[in-house]
Amino acid sequence: MTLGRRWTLVVPALTAAVVFGLVRPNLTDVYPTGFQGRLHWPSTGFVLWGIATLVVSRLDLSARSPRQLVRIGLAFAFPVLLTALLFRYPADVDRVAATIWTVVLAVGIIGGVWIALNLLVDQAKSNWQLFTSLLAALVAGLFFAVLRGNLSLFALFAERDPLVLFSGSGRLGHLEWPVTGALLWGGAVWAITTLGKGTPRILVGAGAGLVTGWLIGGHVKPWLRPQLDWFEIVLFTLVFAGIGAALKSRSRNWIPGVALGAGFGWMWATWFTSSFGGSEADAR
Repeated sequence: MTLGRRWTLVVPALTAAVVFGLVRPNLTDVYPTGFQGRLHWPSTGFVLWGIATLVVSRLDLSARSPRQLVRIGLAFAFPVLLTALLFRYPADVDRVAATIWTVVLAVGIIGGVWIALNLLVDQAKSNWQLFTSLLAALVAGLFFAVLRGNLSLFALFAERDPLVLFSGSGRLGHLEWPVTGALLWGGAVWAITTLGKGTPRILVGAGAGLVTGWLIGGHVKPWLRPQLDWFEIVLFTLVFAGIGAALKSRSRNWIPGVALGAGFGWMWATWFTSSFGGSEADAR
């Protein structure tokens, strides 16, 4: 199927989406509010007329047999009659329209993620540096999104007022953390792969880790701040540093193993074994 042919099939569905979205608010006094609420009926019109257009495109409109004529008539009449029925009882259809929008949104997200992952994997063969950077950005973005989404962190740059753009309690306010994390670690991994082996590479990685810890520690909710036990911190840091050195004992450059082990031990002692209710200084 050519691109022009595909576009011809999409036009009726897009037109129906626009018409459904414009007509629905005038049918009743009560109408779903909010950005997503306004998309319930357009998605319903898009799905209904998209399916109808697809069915019509598969019929032989030049045929003249009685059975074929009945099929053609039903293919054209069904979406028209169903649209009239939807407009006649809009309040009863609102819940169905909300369900259809949820399905459309889920399918769109899954399809977008699938396409993005395929494009990402394709980069592994042609451009390893770009692949590792994008992968690091994706993982960091998801990590920060989870922390912000479960209300573990305050807003990063946003105002607390929900009416302000990128607000702390608004939907856009939840984007600042994953975007910041993606930019921070995507850029750091890009720099690391550019520098190659050596001290600068270690410094960039350590710097990205310190910035991440500083951001999280300064914005974590008060009831999740750890109470530091310096004896445990020193103990776990030394133990894991020794483990890291042991794992790298056969390598000439054992310092990265010690640094990674010490960092993991420090993180484990401060965030995973400590009690909650500490100060902001402890969290940082």
